[in-house]
Amino acid sequence: MARHDKRLRLAELRRVARAVERQGVSHMPVPVEMAALVALVDGRLSKGRAAGRSARAMALLATLQDRSNEHAPGMGRVACKAGCYHCCDVYVSAQAPRIFAIADWLRANSPDLEAAIARLAAADAAIRGKDVDARAAAGLACPFLDGGRCGIYPVRPAGCRGFFSLSLEACIAGARGESEEIPTPAHIHPLRGAYEQALSAVLYHWRLPADHYELTHGVLVALRDEGAEGRWYDGEDVFAGVGTDRADEAMAPEMKRLEGEFWRTLWDVAHGEPAAGPFADRFPDWCA
Repeated sequence: MARHDKRLRLAELRRVARAVERQGVSHMPVPVEMAALVALVDGRLSKGRAAGRSARAMALLATLQDRSNEHAPGMGRVACKAGCYHCCDVYVSAQAPRIFAIADWLRANSPDLEAAIARLAAADAAIRGKDVDARAAAGLACPFLDGGRCGIYPVRPAGCRGFFSLSLEACIAGARGESEEIPTPAHIHPLRGAYEQALSAVLYHWRLPADHYELTHGVLVALRDEGAEGRWYDGEDVFAGVGTDRADEAMAPEMKRLEGEFWRTLWDVAHGEPAAGPFADRFPDWCA
């Protein structure tokens, strides 16, 4: 009976996963969609050649996040256009697989990789240790900008991929330090959270850090050491010394425990096990 129930749960999950593959998760994601993402990401990370596993999995997440944004309401009012980079001087972080995917992309696409590494090193020297406010006050442009356009656009982090402004004027005022209020579509934070939580659930199960690392320093570390990705998946802390999000560091122990419970439940549902624990009631009845 238990095997039969598991087969039924997996069949239902595959149905959800097919919908997610077609159009991404919904603009207000529900946990079962996130569990489907977990199954899809785990499949990309677990199968095929070990080299480039991050690039394969992050390409999937990027495609699905873009599809989610395309189907979300309010996107017709977005003011962001190619060549607009008024927000490209803020603190950005990313989880390790996204950093490795960016490093792989730069190795394959940079016309002068050594020059790119030198540019990142100079930027890292200028911003390392600065908090968010000090960094904003310095007005240092993102080192991945190339002629006013994102030089890593296909592999940009989830935070960049998921941010949209509804007002060019507000962005210009923000860049001048006149205002920090940027109107955005209501869906962007739930959507970004869904994709990052799904990746975190996979990393948590694999006993790997789900930390968000400062992007410039993190990519610099990955570029300087081609073997870093493999060693990180083997459990080595290759990002020792790279700054992480303070929100992650400041989280209360009980919140961390609950976050771990949520990730564990996502993983279980993604692999046909019944939903249990404090988040079980957020899943459909067939997950029980």
